[in-house]
Amino acid sequence: GSTELDGHIPQDGSGYVSGIWLQPYKIRIWVNEYLQLQDYIVPLSGKVAVTRVEFDVHRTGRANVLVHFKNFAGGYPIQVTPSRSLSVALYDRDNILRGRNSTLIPPGSTPSSVIVTGFLGTRQDYGLPPGTYYVSVRMEGFYQPYDFYMTVSDCNSTSEASLEVARTGSVTLTIRSVNCQSPPQPQNWRFDGSPIRVEFRDQYEALVYKIAFSRQTSSSSEAIVSATDLRAGTYSIHMFTYGYYQKTPYLIEVIDRVTADRVVDLTVGGTIELNLMLEKEDLPTGVDTYPFSERVPIRIEVYDGYDDFVAANATYVPSSSTVSTFRLSGFRRYAGDPAWRWISFYDTTDGVIQSDSGLAPGAYRLVVYLPGFLQESVAVMATLPECGSISITLVLSRLANLSGTVTSLNMFGVLVPLNWAIVDVIGQDAQDFTSTLDGSYEIWVKEGRYLVICSLNGYEASVKEVSLSEGSDVSLDFRLTPIGISIDELGDFIYLPFAVACVSCILLARRAARRRSKPAGEKRVSSEPLESVRREEIKFRSSICSSLRCQL
Repeated sequence: GSTELDGHIPQDGSGYVSGIWLQPYKIRIWVNEYLQLQDYIVPLSGKVAVTRVEFDVHRTGRANVLVHFKNFAGGYPIQVTPSRSLSVALYDRDNILRGRNSTLIPPGSTPSSVIVTGFLGTRQDYGLPPGTYYVSVRMEGFYQPYDFYMTVSDCNSTSEASLEVARTGSVTLTIRSVNCQSPPQPQNWRFDGSPIRVEFRDQYEALVYKIAFSRQTSSSSEAIVSATDLRAGTYSIHMFTYGYYQKTPYLIEVIDRVTADRVVDLTVGGTIELNLMLEKEDLPTGVDTYPFSERVPIRIEVYDGYDDFVAANATYVPSSSTVSTFRLSGFRRYAGDPAWRWISFYDTTDGVIQSDSGLAPGAYRLVVYLPGFLQESVAVMATLPECGSISITLVLSRLANLSGTVTSLNMFGVLVPLNWAIVDVIGQDAQDFTSTLDGSYEIWVKEGRYLVICSLNGYEASVKEVSLSEGSDVSLDFRLTPIGISIDELGDFIYLPFAVACVSCILLARRAARRRSKPAGEKRVSSEPLESVRREEIKFRSSICSSLRCQL
């Protein structure tokens, strides 16, 4: 076959086309079941408009792997039920994947074969180079009992191999929803539709070997979870779902080709009911600190007695609401990490997924983040009884708002806003900072007396003092001076003395030119008036020079 390359193709992520630069190039061909044995160098120069290159690709061999399904290694073949996907991969001596193929095994099948020719259907299809390969077979519910190697030749030859896979162990768990009685009594699941995740770890709870899923159903007190692909050994069981906690650790013994059954319990967790009140200057208030939407984001975090992050809720409150109520029963599809903060308000949803869980009995600490409001006490503790609930009332006070603009005079004497100026707010008990955008800044701080420092590279820092009362709104503007330039308070009139000096010099020069151009026969007058004029000119020039020196 043949093809033509001139570079006139859209580049990735751009809206234009381009040609080929004049320089040497390597040409590589990617074709399934074919192999390019060497690189070909194509020199492109300005003297050649079109270059034609011919080279060969070599036909490679293929691997035909026949897989036998058995209950145990060396046993009799068995039929596969239900249908499963069978995948065969070939790795070279450097453990680099060189080829892979898969097929669907229908129910009732006995031995099945998979042909591997390299990579097919990728951006870089190619054949199998001649050599010895490690054969890896994967199928759900079966394992490869021993390592297997085969040799693949070239020139369209077919290398055949036959190996067996044996059944792994499996587990069927019956998960019960139970209360806190002794002995525990089953009760229907409380949170219909919430996912249940089960992890099968080693007995040291370090490595996760298998994850299986189920769901809560409010019409039942049980959920069934099945897990396959578990090799013989001892596993620990860890279960996670919203509103429940695992009270008892569980271990299970798995044997190859055997299905183990086990009944395990999840205990209903407690509930924290939070009543949130918003105040401004000790009076109930709505949220006036979030002008972007009527739905104001709020984030509530719960920490246990060991200061571990155990529950949270991220939701919205109406901006007009002064009192809101929230119920927390653990994590429910929550993504967030308390180690990361989005500005000074609340955590960002940064993709760190917390495991769904419930609240066990114990002491808990609550933290609330709401834009422009502050939780007065950081030690709001609550003791949760077993399978019970507790109600807490928490007051958030509106912070003081400090805002303003940062500007400077440009070379034309016009005020312009400054971007990325740093505004530091330093108080006796707290300090914070922000930066300007389009010359404006805004920051929320507690009441008190603060030193406000505005700085920007290339400008003299400006320092001001401000006193902020609780919930107040204060505006504080800054005008920065470029380093090395003295800007007078007259603003736009800074250039007036220079303009007067220039005009005066022009007038004096014109007067002297007129005197030199008078006719020779013109009648002369007494020299006394002339000397008087000269003395006045000297005085005027001296005053102009003094003015210039004062300005400089």
